[in-house]
Amino acid sequence: NFNERARDSWHQWQETDGLPEIDAFYRALSEFETMLEEPSEALQLTLQSGEMSVIDNWRVLHSREGFEGERWLEGGYVT
Repeated sequence: NFNERARDSWHQWQETDGLPEIDAFYRALSEFETMLEEPSEALQLTLQSGEMSVIDNWRVLHSREGFEGERWLEGGYVT
């Protein structure tokens, strides 16, 4: 399973001397990830058998927790 946040090495970043733009970027990235992980900002939706969820990937950050059973993932485009 691919998970960019689990695979990325930026979590080992440490402040540098003489690279303020890089330091500012990684501080902002760390703060952004903290905001993404805030439980009070999450909406949890449990789908029942036969239900579906439609998400605009350009507008919504989304993830999922573990589940049991089959998963049917279908991609599509709306113009």
